[in-house]
Amino acid sequence: MIDIESLWDFSEPGDTELVFRSHLVGSDDQTRAVLWTQIARTYSLRGMFDEGRDALCSVERSFPEARVRYELELGRIFNSSGHPQQAVPHFLSARELATEFQMQNLQLDAIHMLAIADVPGALGWAEEGIAIAMNAQDEKCRRWLGPLYNNLGWTYFDLGEYEKALEFFELGLEERERQGIARPIEIAKEAIAEAKRALANDGS
Repeated sequence: MIDIESLWDFSEPGDTELVFRSHLVGSDDQTRAVLWTQIARTYSLRGMFDEGRDALCSVERSFPEARVRYELELGRIFNSSGHPQQAVPHFLSARELATEFQMQNLQLDAIHMLAIADVPGALGWAEEGIAIAMNAQDEKCRRWLGPLYNNLGWTYFDLGEYEKALEFFELGLEERERQGIARPIEIAKEAIAEAKRALANDGS
């Protein structure tokens, strides 16, 4: 199986689509099924939701990883197109399937998305994800700590609990700096600055 994550350039989804399509030729059925889920995601990131749904129609869902990723990407299409409530059942399904198939990285991806889309349950989802990621042996899974701390930070921010938000944004920055990837570090610093501004205005 191709290392899907290594092929992604999230800043250039159009170029990434071409990379995924180039791997369709000569790949086995299982790999092609997974590649189509990622082609759908490139469309979703560009706001091309109908094209994303069409791409998902090409996914052969008899393969466990493809089933999980299908649910994840259909959920992302709903969420990104402004329908988070319709997204939640798909993220829940992805979480359940990933847990069943022992695909912890995808399980954490689903939980991360639930922490975004399922606003009433956001705190619980972020806390669940952090607990799983902190105890994970696989470094790919531990890398979810940064996004999950960010989720939790924004949830507290939206609740007006700026001190707690700042605490989790700072934890997120520590994780991002440990990984050493520039753009996520920049995003984490922006979140910290936003929390500090909110705290200053709150105390004025």
